[in-house]
Amino acid sequence: MAVTKITIREHTTSSIEIQLLSDNVAIDLTQLDGYPYVRLDMLDSLNKTYRYSSTDDTPSVVITNPSQGIITFTPPDEDVFQFQRSPYKIYVWVFETSTKKYSVPEKGNSEILVEKEY
Repeated sequence: MAVTKITIREHTTSSIEIQLLSDNVAIDLTQLDGYPYVRLDMLDSLNKTYRYSSTDDTPSVVITNPSQGIITFTPPDEDVFQFQRSPYKIYVWVFETSTKKYSVPEKGNSEILVEKEY
């Protein structure tokens, strides 16, 4: 994922597709013995942190196209994205082993901007 901005509507539970990129090339997430797995970290404007892992019992983030570095995040409920908490800063941890991980993007954060529901 290059640093990007994604705009959604408040209270959405629709899936958000994210492609993980390094130097504009898709990161290969092909699994080997359970790795890699990913964790989406978000920080809202009120400093609340959210973490969603592809290894959760009921994962909200899944690797949907490993060879193209595509993950899909589906908010677990309609209260995750709220206008008054926008923008949400996000990045993804890619775990290659139990002790080796890297973040995407490596510098800065991507953002999810939330439009008001009316």
